This record gives sequence, C-alpha cells and structure tokens, in this order.
Amino acid sequence: MVRDLPVLGTQPRQHTMTAVSRFDNVTAGFFAVQYEREVLDIDQNKKGTVTYRAEWERTAFALFPQIGKLLLQARKYPKGLSKDMVFQDFKDSINYIMREGKLSNTTLVTVVAEQEIPDKQFIETFDNPTNRVEKMIVDNLRSDQSMLEGLTYYNPQRERNMVVGQHLSHDFGVIKRLFLESDERSDLRRAHIAKAAVRSGRNEEMRYQTESGQKHVLKRKVQENYDMLIDMEADPMRLEDVQKMAEQVLEQFGLYRQPRIPDALPDQSSIFDMLENQ
Repeated sequence: MVRDLPVLGTQPRQHTMTAVSRFDNVTAGFFAVQYEREVLDIDQNKKGTVTYRAEWERTAFALFPQIGKLLLQARKYPKGLSKDMVFQDFKDSINYIMREGKLSNTTLVTVVAEQEIPDKQFIETFDNPTNRVEKMIVDNLRSDQSMLEGLTYYNPQRERNMVVGQHLSHDFGVIKRLFLESDERSDLRRAHIAKAAVRSGRNEEMRYQTESGQKHVLKRKVQENYDMLIDMEADPMRLEDVQKMAEQVLEQFGLYRQPRIPDALPDQSSIFDMLENQ
C-alpha cells in the first residue's frame, strides 16, 4: 500500500512516498515533500524582486514494523523547509495508509532514537528454549534472593534449588559485573550462574543463536545515529541499500536475520520459471 500512496496535500505543500523498495519486513524509499522556495530575481536596473517557486525535496526513510520505528535521513533542508515539517507530513502519510488499509489506530511510528532495551526482553530471550545463548554481559549485579525464587536448577533433586539460589545471591553481593562466554557448542542457558545473573542485574549485551541458525546480538543501548551511504538517485531504492539499513537497525534490537543463501543456484532460466509460477 505504501507504493500506491497518492500525492497528498495541496499545492504548494504536497507530499508522497516514491521509489519504494522492500527487503524482508523493511519498507524503504524516499519521502518527497513540496515546499515554497524563496527566489530573488534581479532585473537590469539591479532591483530585486522576491518570488516563491514550488520545489520538491527527497528524504530517505525506512519503516520497521517489527519495532514500530522509522529511520529518517538526517539532512539539512533549504530555507522554507524543516525536519519538523517533513516528519509531520510523514505522520500524515502514515495516518492515511492506516485509514485506507483499516489498520489498527494503536500502531505508532516514532523516529529511531537512542533508547534502552529493558531487562524483561533479555530475560525472555534467555528463557526461550529455542535459543542458544553464547555470550552475556551483566552489570550492577545485586544480592536479592526474591529475584531468584522459583528458579529450577535441578530437576529432580529440587530441594537443592533453594541452596543454589542462596549461594548465587550471596556471590552477587560481591560480584558487580559478569562476562560470560560459552564455547562453540555449549549454551549459557544451562549454566546456573547465567540463569540467575540475567535476573539479578542490568543486562548490557547478549549474543545468541536461534533454532534456525540465525545469530543475533541484543544490546542494552540502541544507538541513535547510523552512518551509511545510499544512492539517492535510485528509483526504486536499491535493495542492497535497504538491506544495509535493516542490518544496522534491527541488529541493535537482536532481530536481524541474515538472508538465506542456497547452497547451489539453479540455472538462470529456472530462476525465472520459479518467479513466474509464484
């Protein structure tokens, strides 16, 4: 539906999305905004006359529905146009898409900005039985037995669980920062200290692998700015540029999936046959 967005607004303040491409679940393109450019005309008598001319400016964007975020190009705008004006027009466009597509009005689109991933997300990632946790960094560990109540370290021999929890809670009163890394085949989810630590401090980083073999890194702080080169003249936006944006942003949230590359590609005619029959 983003590709079919009409030109919205009235002259000389119109806006639309153009050159839209899609990579996985990420939609990206250019947001075109019309504005009035001030032009000073000098006649032969050297007398100046100010006129206004409607012109268009493009800003690269990427939408991430998994996290409800918008990546918007940071750029300088000419006189008569500002970042706030562009973002307001962009929100108007999103609202139009939601109305026309009868999407939930609770969906929010906010600019990607520096933020913190909560401990709850780290704990859910750790407890997911389909993940293999390879690395953990936990800071500000604290001794709080209540955080460890109900955890199972041994089953059977469940009577040992309370003793293990007490020992770990005691140690976290001494240890303030913990760095754990497994070997190539092990899983930190099986380590008692890891199971307790993820609940007893400020999680800073977690590297894990999903059941399908995809590797992710979940970081506490999600960066605000992303530095990358994209082709601003491409129409539609190049898929490799969309992929770069997807990789840099979603990796911060532990959500990026490397595209699957088959072991061997069929001949070219077969590729076209597959696409044609889909």
